[in-house]
Amino acid sequence: MTKIPPTIFLAEDEDFVAKAYIFFLKKEEFNVVSVKKGDEVVLRILELQPKPDIILMDLVMPGVDGFENLKILKSNEQTKNIPVLVISNLSQQSEIDRCMKLGAVDYVIKSNSSAQDLIEKIKTILNCK
Repeated sequence: MTKIPPTIFLAEDEDFVAKAYIFFLKKEEFNVVSVKKGDEVVLRILELQPKPDIILMDLVMPGVDGFENLKILKSNEQTKNIPVLVISNLSQQSEIDRCMKLGAVDYVIKSNSSAQDLIEKIKTILNCK
């Protein structure tokens, strides 16, 4: 019996960045579901069966921003236990603290991290190193 690879939900509005993340995540044999609009995040996750194993959430997105999506996801019975890894170029400590208080498991500043750094964090969070 083959093991089902983890599913990653990617909320990223920048096309180039999303494509790069998807490329590297699929290369690691993750399943990837992605959206580009903030107001699609919660709806898509609620539709997914089974639920994603982890959510990668950009903060600055059209429609609903990542802060609001994080708050909604963490207050919903169906999604509150899914780890959320914030991926953003917002680098102020106050923004990082806000995300952690809202329930994010970690915070990655895109411009300071390589795809490999991100993959290592995901594997650590999912305990699949």
